[in-house]
Amino acid sequence: MLAVTGWNPLTLANAGRISGHRLDLTKEQRDEHIWRYADLLEARAEVSRQIDAKPKSGPQGGRPVGVAKQIADETGLSKRTVERALNPKPVNVVMVREAETDEEATSREGEALSRS
Repeated sequence: MLAVTGWNPLTLANAGRISGHRLDLTKEQRDEHIWRYADLLEARAEVSRQIDAKPKSGPQGGRPVGVAKQIADETGLSKRTVERALNPKPVNVVMVREAETDEEATSREGEALSRS
């Protein structure tokens, strides 16, 4: 097993609890913790594959448990929350053009007139 010091999966579920007070993580902080945990699970699985010739599978011996399900089970977060954190929606970037000066507008209009 891969030993990771200073980080425990339960810290994700309990993050922000200080002296009986609860400080909620921002969505970005929570997502960062989930990404880090997924990376650790993948590293642990890689070490396990190197040690064992036979890959581990799910509880019934069938299909392996997915990373999102494993994180959700171990942290108490919903599987959907973990999936959204691991696969965020793409952000639409809108390109904004600088405002045209009067000289540029006059020049553009003059060029358009000369072409016609």
